Amino acid sequence: MSDVTRSMEATSTGDAARVARERRTAPSGWWGMVLMISTEFTLFASLIASYFYLRFQNGQWPPAGIDAPSVTLPLVLTGVLVLTTIPMFGAVAATRAGRRGRAWALVALALVVQGVYL
Repeated sequence: MSDVTRSMEATSTGDAARVARERRTAPSGWWGMVLMISTEFTLFASLIASYFYLRFQNGQWPPAGIDAPSVTLPLVLTGVLVLTTIPMFGAVAATRAGRRGRAWALVALALVVQGVYL
């Protein structure tokens, strides 16, 4: 067994490099990100395929009897979600400055806004 275990933080760059070389698989965070990107890709590919399927099945869009959708509400809601990136950037800055309480408050603010969005 090596003197630097997986649960122990490496204290030098040499130790960190050695632990990285001895690792048998990619880190869990890497696999989590791969799976998340895969599911997002599948979701958007399905939405785009649905759009083209419906578009080619109906010569007239939207079909007769359905009003054309308004773009005002979706644009406003998209703007609200984009604005929640501001507290998240603030949370990152607060974390780097060592102000954990402020970081948690900003993350909570972003989550509340996104929760109200739903």
